[in-house]
Amino acid sequence: MTLKMENRIYSALGLWMLLAVLSLSVGCAGSVPVLQLGETEGMDRVRSLYEQEEYARTVLGVGEFLSKHPGSKYREEAQFLRARANYEEGMYLETEEQLRRFLRDFPTGPYAEEANYYLGLALLSQARGIHQDQTEAEAAHVQFRSFLSRYPDSEFAEGAQKHIDNIRSRFAEKHFESGMVYHRQRTGFRAARFYFEERVIEVYPETTWAKLAMIKLAESYKKTGDWAEVAEWTGRYLSENPNGEDGDKANKLLAQAKEHLDRAASETPSSP
Repeated sequence: MTLKMENRIYSALGLWMLLAVLSLSVGCAGSVPVLQLGETEGMDRVRSLYEQEEYARTVLGVGEFLSKHPGSKYREEAQFLRARANYEEGMYLETEEQLRRFLRDFPTGPYAEEANYYLGLALLSQARGIHQDQTEAEAAHVQFRSFLSRYPDSEFAEGAQKHIDNIRSRFAEKHFESGMVYHRQRTGFRAARFYFEERVIEVYPETTWAKLAMIKLAESYKKTGDWAEVAEWTGRYLSENPNGEDGDKANKLLAQAKEHLDRAASETPSSP
């Protein structure tokens, strides 16, 4: 059984138990349960529950509403409010599944923009630590990029871009840490350089991890006496990060590199 399947089972059980308890008190926001109300009154009750941040009762209320009015003109709004309420309750897997179904049924409706954004949030909320599988984070990254391409002027666009930046930083950190594993080994310099240069600097140049990778590359080349490479990477770091936190370290490495390169040049016999 996969981790996602286990999460789905536990999450569903938790939601079922919670709703079983709330089913006895869903009418607290009014004198009559949603199930006993007409279509318009029932939807008004659902909206009221959501606006009062009674999210668990909103989920139950939507279920009752849709069971009594399956073809309601409010079906789209009700399903969206249920997904949003589940998100606020921390039921991220349920939110993801409900929003995917919602967007299949109502891809261009009035709630589609917000639904697309919250689908990204639901995926991101399921993301695991950087040393674990990043499937959910990758899916969130794709979703937020898709969102920005569809809704570049959305009120959620700034938030989507921030999440993209954070996810990219997460991926860069993961590759940087992989490089560090090899960097600490006596004979792992080639693998370390691969991660630092090709996985971090080339793919995620805007991240803090790319800056750190430049310093680690310089340190790696120092270990093997490749002083020209040390000079190249420290020079690039200082050029791109004139006020960087590792400026002192970069300057010291660069000075060492220049000293060795100058000495090597002076020891090279001149051509006759």
